[in-house]
Order: sequence, then C-alpha cells, then structure tokens
Amino acid sequence: MLLSPRASDGSVRWVQGQVVANRIAELTAPVGGRLLACNVYEGDAVEADQELLRIAPTVGAAAAASGDRGREAQPETTDAIHDTVAAEALVLRAPWQALVRRVHAPIEGRLVEPRGLLIELIATDGIALRFAVEERDAMALRPGDRVQVHFGIGGASVDASTEASGVELQIERAWPELDPDTRTRRFEARLPPDLSPVVGLSAQVRITVA
Repeated sequence: MLLSPRASDGSVRWVQGQVVANRIAELTAPVGGRLLACNVYEGDAVEADQELLRIAPTVGAAAAASGDRGREAQPETTDAIHDTVAAEALVLRAPWQALVRRVHAPIEGRLVEPRGLLIELIATDGIALRFAVEERDAMALRPGDRVQVHFGIGGASVDASTEASGVELQIERAWPELDPDTRTRRFEARLPPDLSPVVGLSAQVRITVA
C-alpha cells in the first residue's frame, strides 16, 4: 500500500489511510449435513457465543459429530464452538463479538459439504485505520500519539478551513520495520465502535512531526 504524503509547513503532513479489518473468521461446516436454520444476515452485529446457524448431520456424519461433542468446530482457523443438541443438530456459534461480513449458505434445507464455508465474521475490536509515512518521518510517531483523520476523502486534498471537522484518533500499533518496496513505515490508529467504521473506507490523516 503506497501512501503519498503531502507536505505543508514542514512539521505537518497529510498521508492517505484506509480502514482495515485485522481479525476475520471463516466459519466452516464441522460435518456435512442439511442446514436447519440460519439466524443471521450480512451486516448483523453478533455477540460472543451467539448461535449463528444449525446443521443436521447426514447419516454417518452424525456419528462422527457425536465423537467431537464439546470440542471446537474449526480450531485451526477460528475459536468457533459447536455443540450437539436435540435431534443431533450441530450449533455453530460466534467466537467473539463481531459483524457478519458474508453468509455463504443462507438457504434453509440446503445440503452443506464438510468444511464448506458458511459464514465470515469481522471482529468488532479488530477494525482499525492503517496508514504509512515516508522513511524520513519513520521515527516521528509512536503508539499513544494522536492524529487527525478525515474519512471518505481518499486522494483528495483537505482544505485547511475544514481541518477542525476531522476526527482525532490514537495510534495503537507501529510496524517495527520499513516496507522494503515503498520505504514507508506503517501505523494503525484505534477506531472507537461509535464511529461505525466501514472496512475499505479511505481517509486523509494529518500527522505532526518534530
């Protein structure tokens, strides 16, 4: 991600940034079976351990599922939990507080394949603003510093008269090395949930260097 700074008075720079999702879960079917119920839609907010959908295992898969009772459905990719309920139905639950990014099997009654992708989630606390600065400013910022951000602007210039309308954010992460291709250092700023951030949204970030 190449980000071009705009110099102003020598101590202030404008750089491009983007809202990113750092924690994404891909929940897959622990066994093959028939989708009994899908309780969420794309864009829904879900709580940790909330029931997302139920699957009735096919013959043979039910026996395998009973042997997995009480274990995680997909330990190598997520912490999603499945358990066995009445009629041998498997319940897929949210691993943490999240937003539903995509539902791949919303049709109840449809057969799903083992390990078939069912739902994608974005962790509510995993959405951040990412930006980068040139090598000359690589040591000018650190976690805890605050920056001013204007969302939805992208590569457009920010009028000085509108600077006061920006949102102030705190940097929480700094990459320990320069990107070898762009010779820039990346940073991430915390995005409070009340901003209702949109992943992929562009921004202009105002930084002050000593």
